[in-house]
Amino acid sequence: MTSTTHSRINLRHRHNATQLREAEIHMFKFTRLLGLLLNAEKLRGMPVGENQN
Repeated sequence: MTSTTHSRINLRHRHNATQLREAEIHMFKFTRLLGLLLNAEKLRGMPVGENQN
């Protein structure tokens, strides 16, 4: 392989790693939001004094 080919492979690998990291961040944000929504939904019907977890 030439050094140009190595450079392209390294760039592609770095790009894929960045995309993977971004996907993990989005999944974390999504699951965090979903958890907050589900918790809010669970607490909605409770009287004020009973909403301590």
